[in-house]
Amino acid sequence: MKKLLFVLVAILLPLIVLAGVFGTSGAKYRVFNNDAFRAYREHTRLMSYYHYSHWEPEVRLNFSYDPDHLARVTAVSVDQWDDETGEWLENFMQGTVQYNNQGRATLVTAYAYFMGMEIPVIKQVSEFDSQRRLMHSYIYSGAFGKDDEWEPMHSTHIIYGSGTSLEVYEWEGDEEESYYHTLMDFDAQGRMIRGYHYASQDSLNWHLASKTEYVYHPNDTSTGADLIENAARYLPLSFLYEGQSFWGKTTLETEYFREGEDWFPEDRVIWEYNDLLNPVHRRDEYYLWGQWNIDYKNDFTYDANNQIDTIIGQEYDGDEYHLDEKIEFNWEQVAANNDLVVPLPKLDFKVHPNPFADMLSVETDSGKNAPLKLEVYNLRGQKLYQTTTNSKIVDWNGVDLKGKTLPAGVYFVHLSQDGVSGTKRVLKLK
Repeated sequence: MKKLLFVLVAILLPLIVLAGVFGTSGAKYRVFNNDAFRAYREHTRLMSYYHYSHWEPEVRLNFSYDPDHLARVTAVSVDQWDDETGEWLENFMQGTVQYNNQGRATLVTAYAYFMGMEIPVIKQVSEFDSQRRLMHSYIYSGAFGKDDEWEPMHSTHIIYGSGTSLEVYEWEGDEEESYYHTLMDFDAQGRMIRGYHYASQDSLNWHLASKTEYVYHPNDTSTGADLIENAARYLPLSFLYEGQSFWGKTTLETEYFREGEDWFPEDRVIWEYNDLLNPVHRRDEYYLWGQWNIDYKNDFTYDANNQIDTIIGQEYDGDEYHLDEKIEFNWEQVAANNDLVVPLPKLDFKVHPNPFADMLSVETDSGKNAPLKLEVYNLRGQKLYQTTTNSKIVDWNGVDLKGKTLPAGVYFVHLSQDGVSGTKRVLKLK
């Protein structure tokens, strides 16, 4: 069982750390764009670790695709290497992906199979607006043996402003300050050049905790629209991606923490690229005793078709590097990409007053006679209240399903009618 848990952590680590990609961990973890949306798609992936003087296989991922949409991953089976028998234990974990008619991944679930038991491992639920932008993403961990097999672990909520500007709210379970809010500065291309990360214990009282600064390669052409598209495409499929660019072709990402009114460097990531602007080296460093110190590095190689071939990670002990882990990618050619994208209609509605103290009114002028369904969620993704009415106006007095008054904080009001829906953020005052 110990071996199983170790392997599960190795598989799910990209998903867990990417959950905070907009927050204080954003300088350390980004997704690798394997770009299965081009002429090639990933067939298998082999993960190994360096043991004494040789590479020891650990986990193998096998990808399945929708026959009608050749680039859409629909399932991933995971094989585990058995050190004692020298054989693969096939299908010890299975993951599935569901999509909406926009072509976006809305539900990812994974179960492990051990000694005849089905063990819930991870679930990710994502929601999008009519422009195919990611709005909410909820990650749940398995709660084996409990009445409810899924427990909230992390949630991300993206609020879009004018143009391609945005801000992000996050909730992280098992943290002393479990609420996070990221505000961003953008350059003329719409790229994020600075992220300010605020923390809170109650989602109401915030303090500025850290910031991350980004420097881009001179030939980087990414825009704010690319950042929004990457968030919608990759974050709901975090378990598929490792290592490369989420923001664009950055050469330097530096994270600072704040004490009083002063900023102090903490971590940084340095990227190097080849002539095709593919990353070839990534070096993680930490700041200590007035200088930057090497912590870890990744080296990237590519095949003849310019697809990622291997990622080799090495730890640094202060004097030299030591081989640590290796990821090998195996690709197959795709004849065509016939993914069909159908824009989803959006339900427009107003909420007032916002912020509110005692009563919130939700009003729509959709012109339909179908019933309205109102649902209220907190930052953890838990549904706290719901009601259905035949009126065009529905009021919420700030209570949960049991009639208990909810505390002050940020909530999300979700309104749906006749197959269309919309979501707005509201602030409840004390």
